[in-house]
Amino acid sequence: MLIPLPYKIIAVVFIVGGAFAAGYQKGTAQGEVMIQQAANEAEQLKIELEKEQANIKERVVTEYVDKIKVVTQKETIYRDAAEKSVPGKFNLTNGWVYLHDTSVKGEELNPEMTTDDTDSVVKDNQALGTVLANYSVCLQNAQQLVSLQSWILETKAAVDKQNADRGLDIKIPDMPWKKKEGG
Repeated sequence: MLIPLPYKIIAVVFIVGGAFAAGYQKGTAQGEVMIQQAANEAEQLKIELEKEQANIKERVVTEYVDKIKVVTQKETIYRDAAEKSVPGKFNLTNGWVYLHDTSVKGEELNPEMTTDDTDSVVKDNQALGTVLANYSVCLQNAQQLVSLQSWILETKAAVDKQNADRGLDIKIPDMPWKKKEGG
């Protein structure tokens, strides 16, 4: 008994179509499993990086707070010395006080007011205490920037290490303010 050609063609199409559908379904299922594995791995890496970032933040903030305490303690010592030990012999001129106050506020300067040579109520040692307090604020700001840079660099290193551990060659670009090693 011979099967007619059109039935043979239809049978082959069904067999090939069935094999394709079965393979497609199996491949799709494996693909979904691989996607889920990658998502789980990414979530685990995110958790690890967040833990490392928390450790970095805690360490950097602790160092920052400790250094700021030292700066403020020294400010107190210096201001006490300026007020109690440095002799206040002279009253500053009103022109000096005006120029100082204007520059601190960043206001427009009136050159005529700087020429006022009458004595103000501000003694030279009091002005020194104010200048020392301003220096302390500058040192605190500088330390804040140093700590921020440290946090950025340590976080960058943690990300680069995690990428290297996974065999990835993805690196965050160097920061322009970072000092080059050996240079």
